[in-house]
Amino acid sequence: MNASVGQKSFVGGTMLLAVLGMVGGLLIILGIDQLDVGGDVAKYSIGTTVFLAGPLALAGLWASKRRPSLGAACQVGGAAIFGVCFSWTIVGPILALLVAVFGVRRARRLSKEQALKARPEMARHV
Repeated sequence: MNASVGQKSFVGGTMLLAVLGMVGGLLIILGIDQLDVGGDVAKYSIGTTVFLAGPLALAGLWASKRRPSLGAACQVGGAAIFGVCFSWTIVGPILALLVAVFGVRRARRLSKEQALKARPEMARHV
């Protein structure tokens, strides 16, 4: 598998997570979804949480080039929030799991690349 194809699909999956989270959060906040969660406070807190999960994952994607571990933590956090809030669907948790796994794999790869750039003599031992 070509790395650029995998990278594009990972970025696309994270973007899809962000869009779905923001749309789902807005639907919950606006009350269009007919979700009965036990009151306005619960509805607004769940909607806001879901709305912020996507941008958190995107921020992790952006931050992972400079700080891979911070980026992976943000991606996993956003994906976990999304997966838990949409646990009643099948696609939500699967998409969240894929984004989390690929975020951690990408962070490990970027960390290794940064370490090899810092210490080129380590390249022959890998």
